[in-house]
Amino acid sequence: MAEFLGQYVPTPYTIDKWLHIIRKIHDTLKPFDILNQEIDIRVPELTGEYSIALKISHKEVGKFFPLSYPVASISRITVHTLDFFRPIENFFVNINEDWKSDTSKLPDGIDKLLITFEFKIPEANFLNNLVQRDRAREVIGEELSEYWLNAQLKHPAVLKTVYGRLDLHDVPFNVNVGVAQEIRDIIPREFVKSLETQQELSKTRDREERLRLSLEMARQRTRYTGREYSFFSDMQDLFFPTRFAKFIKVTPPFYYDTCVRGRDFYDLTFPTFPKSMEVISRTNLTLENPAAHGKLVYSKRDFMADVKKIFGIE
Repeated sequence: MAEFLGQYVPTPYTIDKWLHIIRKIHDTLKPFDILNQEIDIRVPELTGEYSIALKISHKEVGKFFPLSYPVASISRITVHTLDFFRPIENFFVNINEDWKSDTSKLPDGIDKLLITFEFKIPEANFLNNLVQRDRAREVIGEELSEYWLNAQLKHPAVLKTVYGRLDLHDVPFNVNVGVAQEIRDIIPREFVKSLETQQELSKTRDREERLRLSLEMARQRTRYTGREYSFFSDMQDLFFPTRFAKFIKVTPPFYYDTCVRGRDFYDLTFPTFPKSMEVISRTNLTLENPAAHGKLVYSKRDFMADVKKIFGIE
């Protein structure tokens, strides 16, 4: 049976502020006939686009324009006609972080516009109000660990009543893959004992104790003695993202992005190797496909084989 590892919990700051800005933009354009609204968010870059299609009347333009959006997080506003998708240059201009519209740029005969607002999203935690992310781990024998990945938009039915499209690109999914047990099981005891003796020798100032430890080190000489740095260097190479990736397989609609060392370290007389690797996978979510289900497979067998190779263990 799968062991659930928990789920993300919404934090006090989410996408609320960003959606509040979108709501204010919507309200300024509400007097026109709103044909469609779309949101497109690029998660890694923390940027997004809010597009709104309008049907306008030239008689009403002077009544409802000019518009002003004093919002620092808006990086660009573009306007296109909906007939031939022609750009209307400089319809909005940025004056001291205050975006103002210029109705003189509106061509005659145009009755439909597409206005796109590009945003900078200040924090990555905005996902917590939009996406539910769960994961579960299941150990398959001694060779594999599987992590089931589930991500889905919250309240997609409600979102569909508001937006014609809502796309989230490259939603991250982080999984901590434990490696400490494999290291503990494989590293030779004589190698560990030699390191412990060396550490004790480096700490003591007592002459008799130093002599005793020196004699003990002489008795403990193994094929690893004097080559410790080489073993440590080869082990550290296993945890580079490009190297560790070969032990990981991610099934669609998720895909492998990268991995980083975990924060906790395996204490081999001193902190040396990470106890886990944080593997980052990604997926896309839309209103048409609001849920993604996949899995991440960690090959303990292949990882252990590489550790054994480093220490010359058959």
